[in-house]
Amino acid sequence: QVCFREHPCAEGEPFYPVPSARNQERYERFRELATREANVVFVGRLANYKYFNMDQVAPRVLYQSRFAIANTRQARV
Repeated sequence: QVCFREHPCAEGEPFYPVPSARNQERYERFRELATREANVVFVGRLANYKYFNMDQVAPRVLYQSRFAIANTRQARV
């Protein structure tokens, strides 16, 4: 299990991608690479490669987590 924490600050690299054609291409590449990973679920801002307010992220991550857990259990049966 890996957990990522964000520490926003005024300096350094931006934490959220700026919408652009280049970043959309990156997202498509990352998404394709993610499909190759077994037993890994990408959720939240990092998984979608875009900014979400935390009130948007929390319910979305919970839903995706429940879905992933349910599918894992079904695969084991």
